[in-house]
Amino acid sequence: MLKDFSRRTLLGSLAATSLVGSPLLLSLSCRRRPSDAGPGGDTGSGGSNGDTGALDSTPAVDGFSVPAETDTHAGCIMQFPPPDHYCQGKTSDCTLIQSARAEWAAVAKAIAEHEPVVMYAVAEDISRVNKLCKGAVSVIEAELNDGWSRDSGPILLRNKQRQVRASCFQFNGWGGSYSYDKDALIKRTMTTDLGVQRYDQAMVLEGGAVIMDGAGTLITTESCLLHDTRNPDLSQSQQEQILREYLGVTQVIWLEQGWVPDPLTNGHVDGIAAFVSPGLVLLNSIGQAEDPTNYAILESARERLESAGLEVIRVPATSWTAFHINFYVANGAIIVPIEGRASVDDTPLAIIGNAFPGYQVVGVEANTLGKSGGGIHCITQQVPDGLSWPF
Repeated sequence: MLKDFSRRTLLGSLAATSLVGSPLLLSLSCRRRPSDAGPGGDTGSGGSNGDTGALDSTPAVDGFSVPAETDTHAGCIMQFPPPDHYCQGKTSDCTLIQSARAEWAAVAKAIAEHEPVVMYAVAEDISRVNKLCKGAVSVIEAELNDGWSRDSGPILLRNKQRQVRASCFQFNGWGGSYSYDKDALIKRTMTTDLGVQRYDQAMVLEGGAVIMDGAGTLITTESCLLHDTRNPDLSQSQQEQILREYLGVTQVIWLEQGWVPDPLTNGHVDGIAAFVSPGLVLLNSIGQAEDPTNYAILESARERLESAGLEVIRVPATSWTAFHINFYVANGAIIVPIEGRASVDDTPLAIIGNAFPGYQVVGVEANTLGKSGGGIHCITQQVPDGLSWPF
């Protein structure tokens, strides 16, 4: 859908100059610290934060799985983007990062109307976050490369006793497309701050590459997970087994690919689909005459989803700069990327609103996000209810 990925293409050469840190980072991103003396204990039967520590078992064995995004959240975690991947020269002269940061802040403020938001930021940006967000979010200092917490952050799990833990997969800068030395480590910081135990997994996986319904079904794309820059030594069946064990799912539905062109994420599923509830999924659509390539991709996706027994609601891809389907489900609200023109926003917003009765639909202009190759879902990470907040 997006014809000109500004961050992906115009800034690709910049990122290439400082690309990919040491491969050692892949084994360090969630490595147990000397103080992690073994499995820490979850405290209580829910409510309180547990001790941190790396676990030797798996979430599936321990009864943990990823809740539906519509389940109640304790809050939301975000990362404020530093200028590294966006600017050449002075940040003050870079309109792209200024626009991006304004949208990150607008998203954070919209979510904060419905649930607490914590924004991680580099030291020199803390005052900027406070100014842009007008005190609506809590800010934590951290070293960062970028602002896409869906991909670099942990994936949070919960059990029937409402205890929360985290699965820590490896982040390698979207297959080595960008420098990632700091973002490879941020999930470790987040799990420590949350006070949750973690399950470390060596498989490379970005959070936007999977969507789950909270009832055992996961959807992903072959184009991303099977790309040779992610896990070339893992077969499709091996990756599927890891997804089952570390995300607590029982059914994995493989779509062929996501939107093209997509040289960065290689077709993240959250760019074309979103769960409404178990058995019901939203899926982008586009006319064959308008875009024959993506029309064929989305028709293939529809056929695979329906063959797996899911009901599909089509959401027309009406904007070239805002991915409506890449929304965040907050407590009682759907925060949707919009372009800012009724002619392209009204129909997708109405479909999303009808799919989520009882939710307030909040549109936030996200054109820079779209030009950067993502949306609101990409820059957010929900924290399931079950933890005390603020952490």
